[in-house]
Amino acid sequence: STKVIYPNMFNGTGIALGHQNNLIFGLGSNFLQAFFDNANTSGSVLTNVEQAAQQMGCASTDSLFHEEGRMIWVGQAETGGYTVRTMEGSTGLSEISTPGINRILRGEGTSISSANGKFIRIGGHSFYILKLAGQDRTLVYDFEAELWLEWTNTAGTGAFPLVDYTQHNNTLLGQHATDGRVYTLSEGTYQDNSVSFPVSGRFTRLDLDDQRRKFVRSAELIGDIQSSTTNVSLQYSDDDYVTLSTARTMNMAERAIAKSFGNFKRRSWQISYTGANPLRLEALELQLRMGSY
Repeated sequence: STKVIYPNMFNGTGIALGHQNNLIFGLGSNFLQAFFDNANTSGSVLTNVEQAAQQMGCASTDSLFHEEGRMIWVGQAETGGYTVRTMEGSTGLSEISTPGINRILRGEGTSISSANGKFIRIGGHSFYILKLAGQDRTLVYDFEAELWLEWTNTAGTGAFPLVDYTQHNNTLLGQHATDGRVYTLSEGTYQDNSVSFPVSGRFTRLDLDDQRRKFVRSAELIGDIQSSTTNVSLQYSDDDYVTLSTARTMNMAERAIAKSFGNFKRRSWQISYTGANPLRLEALELQLRMGSY
């Protein structure tokens, strides 16, 4: 047919079609090409937007999600590896994944073609939810915080159990992967079917750019003061999380501070929480005394 137009600026296999504003995007295995409706009187009504072409493709059809003026997908290129990409407008191609996230994506192997992406807004934040079937994991990007999270089931051992989302009467709904039920997602509910989700967070390794020993007088969690007992466990590791210290309990309903944490040259910290109260932490504040060389 003479009414056809092909994405022919780069070689590759077609993977997905996306759109935003007045543009249609063709994503291949290692390329991205944009078109717009030019109302051509002969041939295809579409015209290629040459300056929008990119040598970045798509690894999974179902990873592609377009919302408002942005597309999000798991990208791949001829140079190898996988990344999470966004496109705003016609030329605003960006990478939002970190080296750690990219390593997880690479670990999917051939299962990367089954990666599934969704998008939701809740609690003033917008999230890209990426489910990896091969590793049974759900990676989530918070656009407002510019932070990657991992969501699990209530056992903390598998992917987040919801597989699709919609909104009705200003209520966010999600369908469960196994029981088929439709659940309400609410920023004021912190449990799933009366079972609390485990929450854990790891801080980056701390050495203060100094090889002297640091003696920890106290550690204090800074965050919202709770109206009832909200116990958070605080642990540390001096061997890159091979082993963890005995947990210390910090109650966020009062000043969450504990003393005497020994000494270290380089240390990582971990917090853990399981409960029905909201948990919003800002920082871990340490009182240190520097040793001598």
